[in-house]
Amino acid sequence: MNSADVIGYVKDGTILCPECSQVHGWIADGESYPMFADSESDSPCHCERCEELIPGLLTSVGMTGVHAAFRNFLRSHGKDGRLEILTEWARHFHYIPGARFFLSRASKYEKVG
Repeated sequence: MNSADVIGYVKDGTILCPECSQVHGWIADGESYPMFADSESDSPCHCERCEELIPGLLTSVGMTGVHAAFRNFLRSHGKDGRLEILTEWARHFHYIPGARFFLSRASKYEKVG
């Protein structure tokens, strides 16, 4: 992926992945703005329709927030119920301190059955 690749679209504060943007006519309407691969945000972005992770970059505030989410999940012994989303974040944002540690510990919280 290079910095000019479009990873999503923003319109009126709503973010959609490229596929959902196309299905809902956002790309052709001229009122949405593209998010590029080098776009940074203060938290992980997800498509409002399909909930897919938009693979952008995080600011230092975003990295701190994701690290705190990993830490809080492990401290609560998995009781916050966000295992699936945090595992997705840890795999994508593997460079964040604590991501690999989270992945090594998270499997013990997977629901059985």
